[in-house]
Amino acid sequence: MRFDEITDVDVFDGVWANACLLHVPVGSLAGVLASVHASLRSGGVFYASFKAGDGEGRDRLGRYYNFPRRIELELFYASAGRWTSLSIKEGVGGGYDGVERPWLACTAVK
Repeated sequence: MRFDEITDVDVFDGVWANACLLHVPVGSLAGVLASVHASLRSGGVFYASFKAGDGEGRDRLGRYYNFPRRIELELFYASAGRWTSLSIKEGVGGGYDGVERPWLACTAVK
C-alpha cells in the first residue's frame, strides 16, 4: 500500500519509511505524515529518511525528489500531529544516481 492510502487509526507500533517518502510530492507530504501519525499507537515510532536540498526536483536519472531542508521537515512533522519527540540527524550518502548528497534521518515518537 502507498503511504497516502493509510486509513488505519491507532494500530501500528512502528512505521519504517527508509528512503521512500523522499519521492512524495511536497504538496502531499504533510498529509502523508498526518496519516502516519494517526495510524500510530501512543508511543509508536516512525522513522523516515530524506535526501536534503533546497526544494523539489529530479536527480540525474529523472526521478522526482522533494529535497527538503531540515526546517521544512520540522514544520511538516509539527503540522502532522503531536509527537513526544522528534530527532533529525544529518549525514551524507549516495543514491542510485551516484551523487553524494546530504541526508536527513528522522525518528519521531507519538
